[in-house]
Amino acid sequence: MNRPITNKDDLEILIDELGLKTVLAIIATICQEKADKAKVSNGYYSDPCKKFMQAGANIRAVLRRIEC
Repeated sequence: MNRPITNKDDLEILIDELGLKTVLAIIATICQEKADKAKVSNGYYSDPCKKFMQAGANIRAVLRRIEC
């Protein structure tokens, strides 16, 4: 895929190419990276840091439960 992902159809293509679990794992990694950045700039207990940490944890929990 050589063009940027811009909509639902693009995300569907990405899921078809990489698989749902891989796409979710990438999203969980992005959440962790964003939490790390928020921790540095806003502090560990900042709202953005906590939200991204929780989102990443929730996605990783889903990854453990799904089969595809």
